[in-house]
Amino acid sequence: MVTIEAEFAKRFIERFSEYTAYNINVMDQRGMIIASRDPSRVGTYHDATYQIIHSSSNVLETYSDSDLPGVKAGVNSVVQIGSDRIGVVGVTGHPDQVRPIALIIRIALEEMVQYELKAEDQRIKRSQKEKFIQMLTSEGQADISELRSIAAQLNYSESYHRIALLCRFETGDIEEILRILKSSPLHTKEDISFVLNDPGDRDIPAHLLIFKTLPENETVLSDYKYLIGEYLSQSLRHLREHDIRFLIYVGSIQQGFGRYCHAYEHCKWLERNINTKSHAIFFYDHIGEYTDSLLPMRELQHALGEYDSILEDRFKKSFMETMDAALNTNWNLKAAADRLYIHKNTMMYRYQKIKDRLNVDPLNSRSDRRFVEALYYYLKGLGRY
Repeated sequence: MVTIEAEFAKRFIERFSEYTAYNINVMDQRGMIIASRDPSRVGTYHDATYQIIHSSSNVLETYSDSDLPGVKAGVNSVVQIGSDRIGVVGVTGHPDQVRPIALIIRIALEEMVQYELKAEDQRIKRSQKEKFIQMLTSEGQADISELRSIAAQLNYSESYHRIALLCRFETGDIEEILRILKSSPLHTKEDISFVLNDPGDRDIPAHLLIFKTLPENETVLSDYKYLIGEYLSQSLRHLREHDIRFLIYVGSIQQGFGRYCHAYEHCKWLERNINTKSHAIFFYDHIGEYTDSLLPMRELQHALGEYDSILEDRFKKSFMETMDAALNTNWNLKAAADRLYIHKNTMMYRYQKIKDRLNVDPLNSRSDRRFVEALYYYLKGLGRY
């Protein structure tokens, strides 16, 4: 049940006293004065309050200081929030004189109580959502029953498939971007979206994380890229109009709150490992690189360590640049040349050098392609190239 806290009542009277000389008293449900402009009355019993709280009357007026115990002449009005009669506010003085101001003060007190209740509800929800976010993104640390309990309080259903979108912004007001995103007609109450990190430090890019709800139909796997494009279209227009630099990493599709941490990790893997000119990078387009990256360096060392010893640094540097461009253009050598700002003939020369030196032909042999990709990830893991 809602109650009026003494500290809140005291602040209310202090604020109102700036605008009126009338004596104001606030009483709780027990009939005790919990705040008053006259400090000597705080903590005393107020019989009019007890009578109002325990009856259907909303107002009790007294014309003499001796009418009721602990009550002076004045107007006393019930403070009601919904169906709860949470206290009484009184204004001392002749009822004919203080009646209008008493009504105004009662309305003001009710409005302030409701405002505080709403603000507290928002604080609780914000705190719950922050905890929910932390649990969603922490692999292996979340209590799934608590996670589901908080989700229920926030009105998120676990039955949907959702896909993770990690949006990185080098510039721009991230709170404004989130507001625009939420205003999209394709943003639903089941879409979980929030600012992931404090954008106050401009040396650290700001991030939004979204778990976008996907439709439950048989075309979702073929259409999810288009669905995401439509969902983001309004926000993307704002970003381009304001010249805001951004990248969007689209992770995996997951169902079940305990698995969303994997979708988030896949987004972070893209951010760490995939360098592309595209503004949107999709995890499933790079699943091969991801699975290769999971192979322990120790195993790669056993298999490919001598290649690092035998190959000279100049070759390895050219090999890494060429492979990086080839992998990011799906082995389109013309596009890879453009990515490196070199002529296509130069790219063909580099490719021929790799082909001759390693006796491989990755453009025409699947096994050779897997080999040079494994060598690329091994050398990249050494951190020297």
